[in-house]
Amino acid sequence: MKAFDLELVNGRLVTSAGIHEVDVGIREGRVAAIGAWGTFPGAEEIVDLTGRVILPGGIDTHVHGGDPGAFDFGEVSMAAALGGVTTIVDMPIQIPLTTDAASFDAKLDVIGPKAYVDFALWATLAPDGAGAIRELKERGAVGIKLVMQRSVEGVMPLHRDGEILEAFAELQVVGLPAAIHAESQ
Repeated sequence: MKAFDLELVNGRLVTSAGIHEVDVGIREGRVAAIGAWGTFPGAEEIVDLTGRVILPGGIDTHVHGGDPGAFDFGEVSMAAALGGVTTIVDMPIQIPLTTDAASFDAKLDVIGPKAYVDFALWATLAPDGAGAIRELKERGAVGIKLVMQRSVEGVMPLHRDGEILEAFAELQVVGLPAAIHAESQ
């Protein structure tokens, strides 16, 4: 059995420290090793990157992936892949909003099969919804988006000061960040 499923050979890896001549070993879809040219014994599949550059994939931490919307998640994630972005983090502004475990799971069911890149999801809270934070984290939410201005009223619930304080207390306990549109009414 070979050490890797896939080996990228003779590539030039660009990092903040410079350009390095490397081979990359991939196992089960993940980078397993990086070494100088000719370091590895081979793989099930070998791709020769002579004359090509290896760049790390980008991460877009603020995406509005649609579903429903002007674009669907598949189109958004395909555009990301074509632009060299390998991970997107989708905001919770879809209908229905991702405010609890059921809506979070429903969103995963819709967008998961459409994804061309890795993704993560923000969630939001219904009014007085701080009690849902723990279950949202358990489902995989990477943070909670809170909104204080009217510009998204009707799409996102407005979160009042008391609700935000309550959410902050629970977010601290479970270890999730908050993102806030802070233009308080």
